[in-house]
Amino acid sequence: MRIGIVGSGGRFGSAAASYLISKGLSVHGIHGRDFSKPFLDSVDFAILAVPISAAISIIEDCGDRGKVIEIGSVKRPFMKYKGEIISIHPLFGPLTMGNDQFRDIIFVKDLSVARTEDIISAIFPDSLIRPMTADDHDRLMSDLLVKPYILALLGREMGYSNHEVRTGSFAKFQSVANIANSESPEVLMDTITLNPYSQEAITSASLALQMILDEQKKRRGS
Repeated sequence: MRIGIVGSGGRFGSAAASYLISKGLSVHGIHGRDFSKPFLDSVDFAILAVPISAAISIIEDCGDRGKVIEIGSVKRPFMKYKGEIISIHPLFGPLTMGNDQFRDIIFVKDLSVARTEDIISAIFPDSLIRPMTADDHDRLMSDLLVKPYILALLGREMGYSNHEVRTGSFAKFQSVANIANSESPEVLMDTITLNPYSQEAITSASLALQMILDEQKKRRGS
């Protein structure tokens, strides 16, 4: 099977290329801006390892959408291609690819072309395929990704120093803040801002910060 990876120079794309080659697949990578119909014709399937806006642009330009595998962290933007594309979300990244603890792939059954779940199993043979709807996916990602990403962005903006003396709490804070450094900034913001269920998490974070400010004002005034 010939697998194309559009965005093979990126973090996920390059890791995916190495992983798929190790599984015996023939992998052909290009930069997202170099996508063309001849490239799509030359492969059996093309994985779009690019930001959501770029993936949508490619889907709009390609002829055989049934060969395109989008892997975005939010599915709502792809609803207009329902039944025309293959939609998945690998729940692992460059640092966890090939790790047996992280082998879940969400297969978005209501977006994808019929009878393509077996294709995903063949491309990612060691993975655990979890079928669900696009809406169920986005609800789930509001917990699994949106909340950690919000905390990571807050942690990055607050900053931290590498102190000689450390605590367990600081180590956890540093670990969460580092999520923002290991992920593409565009992917981070896409995941938070495009998810239709992220507002609850954003509101909760805002309320928690406001509660701290109110309590600080109260104590300083007493």
